[in-house]
Amino acid sequence: MKFIRIFIIFPLLLYGIYTFWSRADRAAPELNLDLQIKEIKSIGKDNKKGNVVGIQPFMYPIDYASEANFYTKMDAYFYEAQKQRFLDSNTVVLLPEYLATWLVVAHEKQAIYFQTRLEEAMMLMLLSNISSFWQIEVPETVRETIPYSLFVMKAPQMAQIYQNVFSLLAQKYGVTIIAGSILLPEPSLVNDRLQVAKGNLYNISLIFKPNGKPYPQIVKKAFPIAQEQPFLSRCMPQEIPAFDLPIGKTGVLICADSWFGDAYQTLQNQQVSFVAVPSFVSGNEAWSKTWQGYSGFASPTETTPDINRITEEQAWLKYAMAGKLEQYNLKNGFNVFLRGNLWDLGSDGYSIVVKDGKLEAGSKVNGASLICFWL
Repeated sequence: MKFIRIFIIFPLLLYGIYTFWSRADRAAPELNLDLQIKEIKSIGKDNKKGNVVGIQPFMYPIDYASEANFYTKMDAYFYEAQKQRFLDSNTVVLLPEYLATWLVVAHEKQAIYFQTRLEEAMMLMLLSNISSFWQIEVPETVRETIPYSLFVMKAPQMAQIYQNVFSLLAQKYGVTIIAGSILLPEPSLVNDRLQVAKGNLYNISLIFKPNGKPYPQIVKKAFPIAQEQPFLSRCMPQEIPAFDLPIGKTGVLICADSWFGDAYQTLQNQQVSFVAVPSFVSGNEAWSKTWQGYSGFASPTETTPDINRITEEQAWLKYAMAGKLEQYNLKNGFNVFLRGNLWDLGSDGYSIVVKDGKLEAGSKVNGASLICFWL
């Protein structure tokens, strides 16, 4: 009988210890508002035709610890743009790829925000949510089940924070916001609310109107890179939508989509006048490294002479938005990049503006930037 009691009590004790550990220390740490703004720049002049403000925020894991932290950090950048008199009713604010993706760590154990490596942070997240993690149904097409399951597990909360924050900011500052990107499963808009469902995971972006409501179209990434393909799905380039914004008809190409002619052909067919590109390039000093060619898809023949011969920076300027617009009779575009110290990911890239066919580049700064592009 004693053995039976121990056999029953011991697992219950272990379960109690685990439950206490997994639920402990989930209060969001206090936010140290570190904006790291190293560049503020205005391109052109106010011709009353609207403007695009590209914000490259410098993000830390703690910025994603709660909705309040994320809102406070983003609001601080919008406030700085307002102080520069960059914002009015005809302003479109462009934010970078993956900006909201790291909301996956919202309301997790505090230790996650202070890990040095992303892999360690994700494993701690898995262990502290193991019951919810194992309940996720993974499609057969998914080759990397851990990132897929973690993002799907947190998707409802991520979607809610994403919409709440950018809806509030759009209303507060009276601007249109191209709200970077976020990873969500089977996203849809129902009565102006962002919903998720079981199924494929996508890299998506919403655009918020000055009244806080999103445009009904969802932008999905059509050309996920090699590191994304094992757990992300894609849309067809013909599905990329166009939006009637204060700056004119606008297309949004999420990062790598800006390298592919099929994406520009879709936008040209919709008669867009402006191309917005939210991007993220991981790795500190990544732009100074040798370009290896297209990631996840075959490199076009015309790029062959440059593979392993030019830098990543040179390739972005030659083969992405800055080099593609002219080929499709498009004159204006803006490319921004996410910056920050997000575990061991690193980041690189500066803002790229094409105004009336002429290239304007931001500064090579290791920090945040605010650039205003007057049309």
